[in-house]
Amino acid sequence: MPRVRPLPEGLSYAGKTALVTGANVGLGFAIALLLLRHNISCLILGVRTASKGEATKELLLADPQVKALKETPQILVYTMDMLSHESVVEFSKSIVADIPKLDIAILNGTFAKSPSTGNEAVFQVNHLSTAILAIYLLPLLRKSSVPGSPSHLTVESSRSQERSPILGYPIPDDQPLFEWMNDPQTFSLVHRYEDSKLFIGMFVRALAKHVDVNEVLVNDMCPGFVATELDRDLNWIVKYLLKFARYLLAKTPEQGATLTLHALEAGKESHGRFVACDTIQPFFPFETSEKGKLMASKLWKETTDVASRLIPASIEAAIEKSS
Repeated sequence: MPRVRPLPEGLSYAGKTALVTGANVGLGFAIALLLLRHNISCLILGVRTASKGEATKELLLADPQVKALKETPQILVYTMDMLSHESVVEFSKSIVADIPKLDIAILNGTFAKSPSTGNEAVFQVNHLSTAILAIYLLPLLRKSSVPGSPSHLTVESSRSQERSPILGYPIPDDQPLFEWMNDPQTFSLVHRYEDSKLFIGMFVRALAKHVDVNEVLVNDMCPGFVATELDRDLNWIVKYLLKFARYLLAKTPEQGATLTLHALEAGKESHGRFVACDTIQPFFPFETSEKGKLMASKLWKETTDVASRLIPASIEAAIEKSS
């Protein structure tokens, strides 16, 4: 089993509020539990169904280390379906309306079965819903920061973005990116996952350029191969191969959660960067090429256009600097 550097001794999130999406299973659950064990005062669980969220809350509160805390943390359950634009908007509006302070947002994606937006499901969940949720939460994160202590926005990504075929065979300059992602002729389950992770990674890096690191530290991260239930809807052959690979190579969800908190604590040098297995990665050569810059510009426009259509002026509110 791979070794993971322990978290700093005495690390405490006392007095802070954190949001974790996809928090009822696998890596998301492990992140939520680790935050609680490090004294997070208020934890918001973003889950698809209320019943699973409440069951997750009970499991978290029953953990011996959580039960031993001097003060019982507040755990709030909010529902959101990442396949639905309307659900992402409703979730975001509820968080902004109900939560006075948000110090940490960890946007943890998941696999999904079918879209309700007209978009391909993996692309919808891993990129588009995650990106627009980040946009909608940014004003609250920025408002919650204090001098010398920025808020944190960390997107759970994947090193698989390094294997996206787009890096070697870019999408044609004259074709809209979202049109290409939704084209059945370009679809491959493995490659679409890689492509969607490249999209959200490039978007996070573009978003960070518009955000003051002293207010909100923005990065995306990969904990490496983690033993979770993301393969639960795949065919039995793929599941068997992944089970064998997990036995040999995978980190535990607890190790993945530790690496996620390392990304939170990585410092200003990680702003706008991809952090993989506790190491800030160099930019892909493609990203600094003219083709890459053009794609990043198209990705920014197409993504923010959707966000602005759903909530007018949301991108302006997200990147507005505090006075």
